[in-house]
Parts: sequence; C-alpha cells; structure tokens
Amino acid sequence: DKIAENLMIELAGLGIHNLSDKRVSIIAHSMGGLVSRVLIEKYKVNFVEKLIMAGTPNGGSNFGKIPSYISLATNVLSLGMSSAIFAPHLAWAAGLIAVLKRSDKILVTLAEMNQKSDFIQNLYKMEDPHIPYYILAGRIDWYEDKTSTGLGKLANKLTLMAGNLFQKGLQHDIAVYTSDIPKR
Repeated sequence: DKIAENLMIELAGLGIHNLSDKRVSIIAHSMGGLVSRVLIEKYKVNFVEKLIMAGTPNGGSNFGKIPSYISLATNVLSLGMSSAIFAPHLAWAAGLIAVLKRSDKILVTLAEMNQKSDFIQNLYKMEDPHIPYYILAGRIDWYEDKTSTGLGKLANKLTLMAGNLFQKGLQHDIAVYTSDIPKR
C-alpha cells in the first residue's frame, strides 16, 4: 500500500494525476503488478489506460513465507545461543542472528506476497476498475537454456532447483505458481 501511495505521489510530481489529461500504460513485473493494482484499485486513479503484468503473484507466492522461516531460524538460533550446552557450538550464529534481525525490516513486502496475507486477501475484495489488465505468465518447465556454459549453466540449474523446491514441483515461473498469476 505504501509503495503504491509513493508511486502516486511521484507520478503527481510529473504532472500525472486524476485531474490531468495525461494517460499512462503500466508494464510491471512481479510485485510491481501488485503495487500497480493497488494504485489503480485502491487509490482509484483514472490516468492508467492499461496494466500489463508479467509474473505478478496475484494469488500470492510461496516466497512470501520466507520471512516467517527467517523469524523461526532467528528464534531457534537465539534459543541455542542462550543454552549452555549449545552456545559453544553456535558462536558463529551471533553474526547470522544480527543479519537476520536486520533483514526483517526489508522482508515486509515479501511477507505481503504470502498467499494468506491480508494484503493478497484484500486485493480479491477490491472493485473492478474497468481498466484492461493483460497478464503474462511463464512456465519454467518450458525453459531450456542452450547458450549458457560453465557457471551460467550451474546458476540456471540452481535457480530451477530452488524454484522447484519452493513450488513443490507444480507449474511455476520460479517465484509464483502459474495458477496464481491470473487475477481472480
């Protein structure tokens, strides 16, 4: 919501607002599509002619669960550090705990992409703005990189493995189930 509000303010600074005669088309990727939808649907802007979303998790994303995993890891490591038995073996964890606690502030928007978040649930309740939305969805199982070699090929394989791990083998574009990309 805050990012959409900031976008509206920035656009107004460029002379693009509901009272101007300027019109825009928005092309957005991933969470940018959600931000754009909030701009259009919650703030009821009338200057957007169309929204093109690529890989937008309109139904949420499993990657939205990462903040809760980080919170759990931080709590478990902190508990281990306070234990006389485990503390000597977890000396390295103090630095990791500090990094994880700092990352918590950055992960707020990622948490909003969780399929069960209030943010995603509230998007389902917003009124149809009668602005055309176009949706592009990828399927990682159709992707085959024949040009990469060496480290690039390894990086592609690791990315695919990470996507398959988070998406439990269902059709996805790495970050989002293909079925969660369409707007409901």
